[in-house]
Amino acid sequence: MVVQDEPAFELATVAACMNGWFYFLLHDLQQWLTDKGLPTAEARALVLGNMQDCVTCAQHQPASTLKALGQAIATPGTFTADGLAVLMHQPASASWGAACEVVLDALLTRSGLPGR
Repeated sequence: MVVQDEPAFELATVAACMNGWFYFLLHDLQQWLTDKGLPTAEARALVLGNMQDCVTCAQHQPASTLKALGQAIATPGTFTADGLAVLMHQPASASWGAACEVVLDALLTRSGLPGR
């Protein structure tokens, strides 16, 4: 992907760091399944397959926001909605945002670019 300018490059660098963080999220999800008794290889295949399904679905529906795609699945009364309610109650997304801010701040400090 080509970005327009230096500030966009800094944000793209933060996005590149997300790639490394995703492995830890995927590991945690795989480990949960393994802890519940699923063989490691099956747990890995399920986690990676589900992630690939999300990515593929999103790529095929560029007009839909990622949130809208999730909302179409997590409809009231579904198991997905039940789990989402727990996730939304916990500050997990705040942790991801905080990690992004730490990296962006470090990049801006090192590059000498003014803040947003």
